Amino acid sequence: MAAEIVIDDGGSTRIKQLGKRLDSLLDINSIAVGTGPEPGAPGSNVKAFGDFVTLRVIVITNDGGSTTTDKPLAVGDTFQVVSRGEQRIHGLIVAAVGGVAAHCLCTIYGISNVEPIISAKQTNGQRRYVVENAGRIKKVMGPGADIDLNPDTDAYATVILKEA
Repeated sequence: MAAEIVIDDGGSTRIKQLGKRLDSLLDINSIAVGTGPEPGAPGSNVKAFGDFVTLRVIVITNDGGSTTTDKPLAVGDTFQVVSRGEQRIHGLIVAAVGGVAAHCLCTIYGISNVEPIISAKQTNGQRRYVVENAGRIKKVMGPGADIDLNPDTDAYATVILKEA
């Protein structure tokens, strides 16, 4: 089974990796230099293992229409999911090196020193992590052109990191 990463909004931004647990996202600290985009900001990170090659963004509009955008991913690429509460999920695609498998370093952090409030929920063994103070997704950045969501016309967004 592919271990895709799914980031979506259900009122608050949520993240999960299919069939895996990302429990270190619950440990909020200051982001250490070299482990995230904003050293010193309150947040957490996790290595989500997989060989991720596509960033898929799906937006469903209030009238039931939808758009799907696929962006290719390569080692070293970054992306960011920005929520209306200014909480962010940042991803860095990392190659397998030595004994560490290929992965996406996922970092959840708040700007302006706003600490993300993260909870975990579980159903049938699948755990998802909710950034309670994040709000809905408002923008997906990189690679390539950014995707801005319109709060007046867009009802729901999901971002999927797909494996090779």
